[in-house]
Amino acid sequence: AQTSEKAETFLVSGLSAHEAGRYNDAITNYRKALDIYEKLGEESGVATCCGIIGGVYHSWGRYDDAIANYRKALVISGKLGNNSDVAMYLNGIGNVYISWGRYDSAMANFREALAIDEKLGEESGGIWSRVVYGRTSGGGLHDSVDERTAGDERGDPRRLIQSSPSL
Repeated sequence: AQTSEKAETFLVSGLSAHEAGRYNDAITNYRKALDIYEKLGEESGVATCCGIIGGVYHSWGRYDDAIANYRKALVISGKLGNNSDVAMYLNGIGNVYISWGRYDSAMANFREALAIDEKLGEESGGIWSRVVYGRTSGGGLHDSVDERTAGDERGDPRRLIQSSPSL
């Protein structure tokens, strides 16, 4: 019988494959989990799988597939009222756009995630751990921030995103 526990087994196998750089194996396992969640009607599991698959495609450099999966996760999460997850998937899409060199699209997604996060009244530390500061003269983003520097002298990334003149 197809159960949530069986889906979780596939998720664990997918994670192991992803961490080993075996992206095709990771996708195969995550899709098996996705199929189970779809058959069980567990929409939150479907959203989670789509988000994870988006992350694998991002790692793999398959940006169109990454964004398509993140968007599916985003839509399902929105229907379920999981706005925190919506913001997380918007952040994921933004990170794909950074990798792709589509900086304006990245910032638009980060800004939308920030608006949701602020509406929820949540701290943005986790979501903004990979947000980037500023814009280069060529219009690209630079100086990635990680959690170790999020509160340092460079300031709050939320303030910089809000004040970005090109968006």
